[in-house]
Amino acid sequence: MTSRTIRRLGLIAAALAALATASSAQAVTYLQLGTSNTSNATTTLKGSAAGAELKVVDTNGSASTAGVLGLLTATSPTVNSAALRGQNNATNGLGFGVSGAHARAGIGDNGFSTRGIGISGQSTSEIGVSGQHTTTTGTGAGVRGLSGAPSGISLSGGSGVWGDSSSRVGVFGSSGNTGVYGSSSSGTGIYGQSSSNVGVYGLSETNWAGYFAGGVTVLGDVNVTGTLTKGGGAFRIDHPLDPAHKYLQHSFVESPDMMDVYNGNVTTNKRGFATVRLPRYFQALNRSFRYQLTSLSGLQEVAIAKQIAHNRFTIQSEKPHSKISWQVTGIRHDRFANAHPIQVVVPKAKKDQGKYLHTELYGKPKAQAIGYQKPPAITRRSEQTP
Repeated sequence: MTSRTIRRLGLIAAALAALATASSAQAVTYLQLGTSNTSNATTTLKGSAAGAELKVVDTNGSASTAGVLGLLTATSPTVNSAALRGQNNATNGLGFGVSGAHARAGIGDNGFSTRGIGISGQSTSEIGVSGQHTTTTGTGAGVRGLSGAPSGISLSGGSGVWGDSSSRVGVFGSSGNTGVYGSSSSGTGIYGQSSSNVGVYGLSETNWAGYFAGGVTVLGDVNVTGTLTKGGGAFRIDHPLDPAHKYLQHSFVESPDMMDVYNGNVTTNKRGFATVRLPRYFQALNRSFRYQLTSLSGLQEVAIAKQIAHNRFTIQSEKPHSKISWQVTGIRHDRFANAHPIQVVVPKAKKDQGKYLHTELYGKPKAQAIGYQKPPAITRRSEQTP
């Protein structure tokens, strides 16, 4: 071996020793416990441990702290970045990208923002945010939204839960108890809006599709500013003769016209005349009047002496001082009625041709029901320890 070769080997050995020393120094500089570390390179921790690959334990219970803190300090970023990100590459649907748990009644995951969205969920093919209440008892909710602003669930202002979808379901809740729960102290508990489809859709296989409770009443008030279309209607109250064990139900009165009904009893004077005064709004609301008269003072002739004018009409009886039962009907002609007349026979829309409102009455599958929406599939995952 020549002297030149020996010198070259010495230089190579010295270079390798310097690299080893620099690498060791970098390891100390990049990750040194108990102090701040600065690095512009990625530090990777690899392994196949049965437990957590990196475990941080903090026993402080008297100060507000965090076991792990991810912090982005840029105040005006130009791209979306995550202060803390978890990723799961499993292709079989098991596991979680990020999982938070609480041992007792606390919050598993908490998101906070002073002006933006506290928690946001996105999916390219499935559910953006899924909430499940897995037990069959208790009053927990699959998803619960609370807001100090006017609405519990809304598309503007402050929102407890905000659901938005261009083609399917904005908010979907599944639970053994309450799927979606909205609460507001002064505004709207749940608000649904759609530009081209159903604002709020309720479906139940065995119970009420929608149930409205107000105060101490069995059913609360419902206000509909548009036209209410229904398959049937009835009032239901506790039966007056057996309120503890029975309901009393009556069907609504239906008509192909937008009809109003007024009735009452009146007694004619000594000349056999009686004037019936109707509400001041009567003729502003109604047109096309029809009359029915019945004598309650024996068999006699009764007739309309003067038809409705100035919100009144006159009855004439054959006998004086007769009690007459009267009924008057009118057809609405107010602005709303004129703008939204009832069309008695309505062809089904092109997309609803061959479909039914009540498929079970015609022996058809549920998928042929008008307005039917297949519930989004929720993958039931077994409980896993985070």
